[in-house]
Amino acid sequence: MKTNLKFLQWLIILIFSVTTLETSAQVTTDPDHACLNSSQNYSVLIAAGSTYNWVVSGGGTITSGQTTNQITILWTTVGSYTVTVTETLTSTTGCIGIPVVLNVIVDPLPVPTLSGSASVCVASTGNIYTTEAGMTNYAWVVSPGGTITAGGTATNNTVTVTWNTAGPQTVQVNYLNANLCTAALPTIYDVTVNPLPVVTLSGPSPACINSTGNVYTTQAGMTTYAWLVSAGGTITAGGSSTDNTVTVTWNTATPQTVSVNYHNANNCTAAASTSFSVTVNPLPIVTLGGLSPVCVNATGIVYTTEVGMTNYTWLVSAGGTITAGGSTTDNTVTITWTSATSQTVSVNYTNANACTAAVPTVFNVTVNPLPVITLSGNTPICVNSLGNVYTTELGMTNYLWNISAGGTITSGGGTTSNTVTITWLTVAPQTVAINYTNGNNCVATIPHVLNITVSPLPATSPIYHY
Repeated sequence: MKTNLKFLQWLIILIFSVTTLETSAQVTTDPDHACLNSSQNYSVLIAAGSTYNWVVSGGGTITSGQTTNQITILWTTVGSYTVTVTETLTSTTGCIGIPVVLNVIVDPLPVPTLSGSASVCVASTGNIYTTEAGMTNYAWVVSPGGTITAGGTATNNTVTVTWNTAGPQTVQVNYLNANLCTAALPTIYDVTVNPLPVVTLSGPSPACINSTGNVYTTQAGMTTYAWLVSAGGTITAGGSSTDNTVTVTWNTATPQTVSVNYHNANNCTAAASTSFSVTVNPLPIVTLGGLSPVCVNATGIVYTTEVGMTNYTWLVSAGGTITAGGSTTDNTVTITWTSATSQTVSVNYTNANACTAAVPTVFNVTVNPLPVITLSGNTPICVNSLGNVYTTELGMTNYLWNISAGGTITSGGGTTSNTVTITWLTVAPQTVAINYTNGNNCVATIPHVLNITVSPLPATSPIYHY
């Protein structure tokens, strides 16, 4: 359109100049416009046998057509210039026509600008990029990682983009300004499309019911943390919008969850929160079995809890001494009770689910004293005397009598007898020993021994008659 208007303008001027051959130059009233660095064609009507001399006042260079009726000028400098042509009728008279002048304004090229979000998150919508308003023939191009959702036509000075692919992306634009000039190259606007964060979450699972201090951790240094703990847990620390940890007490022995999301350094957030599954196990029910009552100083008394656990923790009250077992790997403990009072054995452990009972299980032990045995009977005694009865406590069991070699039991002395009757046959120190099991099933550490002095019969001399 611009070239056709110029052509008609030149046509009218040159027809007038060639037919009148006036002496003054013919100058167009309205200036022509050209864009910087553009090549423009200028022409007059051709006359047979004529040659043409073209002159450009500055700002441009004739690149082709000198001496012909049509030239091409490359405009290289912004400003106001003239294009002058003089026709010579060389084929007939050699007359030189009146110079014809065209005023040309060389307009600068526009410098399109672009503004908008230069750092965005992948899958973000409604990202608007804007250039100058009031132009024509807008030419928008968005790199393949984006989708235009609004604007972006030849009449729009904005484009709205959804960025689908993380990485370097671009928006570019060019247009025709009011002088019908366009930039030599589109303006390219660099956009960094950041990936969404990959939110991680770690912490104890399984956990034990009523366990405290269960800390769950996500990436540090983020903002707008959003924590959510399922109904079976209570947050006891952390868990705010500025915390990358949350501390939970689990109150219910069922499957539970902790979830979190956040904004990273690029202000991007994951499409969905990360959820961490937590198995909350019940506490173990610790059992403990063994002997009670027992006798003081009894050895090899074994107490037993569940097998196959870990971190056994045994505790025996001050009146007992552990003689075997009782370590963190033992499900039994062997005790000698050294004090005849009420005693205790307690144990706790960690089960296969890594849970420990809230308190140890305590087993009460009654430690009975050993019997204090007494023994009474005849001593000293005469050799060969009969019916020597020795007596200990009545009502016991498992009486165990022991008579030294110089005596013979004539009655009693059995396991059910609390008496023994002895005839002492040998003049020498003798003994009677007894032990038994009392009502608490205790036996004295050693039998009770009664020392017997067996005296000889007197050696009466013969009776002499004198």
